[in-house]
Amino acid sequence: IDHHYSALRMTELAAGTDTQRNAPVSNPGEGTSPTPGYGATVAKASDDQIRSMSRQANRTQREEIMKAQRFLQDWYGMQHQPQLTADGQRMIVNLESTPAGAQFNQVFLRTFSNHHLSALAPSLHCQVKSDIAHTPLHRYCENIVVAQKNGINDMREMLCKKYGDCGFVPATGDRRKDQDF
Repeated sequence: IDHHYSALRMTELAAGTDTQRNAPVSNPGEGTSPTPGYGATVAKASDDQIRSMSRQANRTQREEIMKAQRFLQDWYGMQHQPQLTADGQRMIVNLESTPAGAQFNQVFLRTFSNHHLSALAPSLHCQVKSDIAHTPLHRYCENIVVAQKNGINDMREMLCKKYGDCGFVPATGDRRKDQDF
């Protein structure tokens, strides 16, 4: 839940926010709804594809937060209100301080790839360590792994095709020649 919550502000910085939605469905200038505690934000990404991906990710993160809260309540009788993680706060501050435009586009793709990578280990642990009979939890974690890996690969492809940054590896930055994959 907290991981997804951190993504809301990151995607809002890229796509911008609207106080209300009245634009056509296919409007590339449309933003997202602001995260509670934040005001309207102007889009910092200059690339329509990145803004579109960010809007979609924002909607998906909101749905994932509600789904995970429902699972916690239904399966374990627990409630959890989203809060920013220290890592999420650091990523947000980095994006807030990055100038809008092409520089933001590249920093966002790198930062959001790293954000996605940070969800893989807990989701893989969930797949392996969860009660094997808890099929819905296992399936939920499996879907997160697939979605995060696909998102990372999409962003790495954008970095390469649009910015010539073809050696980026999430969490480590540029690929070292001696690194074994």
